[in-house]
Amino acid sequence: IMKKEKINLFSELKIKGITLKNRVVLPPMVRFSLIGKDGFVAQELIKWYEEVAKGGVGMIILEACCVAKDGKLRENQIGIWDDSFIEGLSKIADVCRKHTVPILIQIHHAGFKEKISDVPEEKLDEILKEFISAFKR
Repeated sequence: IMKKEKINLFSELKIKGITLKNRVVLPPMVRFSLIGKDGFVAQELIKWYEEVAKGGVGMIILEACCVAKDGKLRENQIGIWDDSFIEGLSKIADVCRKHTVPILIQIHHAGFKEKISDVPEEKLDEILKEFISAFKR
């Protein structure tokens, strides 16, 4: 007779070759106060994520990173609309890896002031391409 493994919030979890030391996940928490208007990752934000990683979470989901400059929720939101943002985002990933915490990134576009039915299809196609480019970064 096989014993069933007892699983709880603090049990290790493996997802497609990625090991989480527990099942506690930090959801995306937009830290506007730690981001400049240019959308680049600031040292304070890196330190904040490192403290969270050191605290023992199993995984972190990095806050909404905007795929287009014209799609920001606020001026001081992290960007990922071109390769110049990779360096700062990589530093966050590095501090999380240092503490064996996998990290995902939430890519984001704030939407429109108009009704979606009033937005030209070409604009929607452009935004889709921006999501694809951000995903590849």
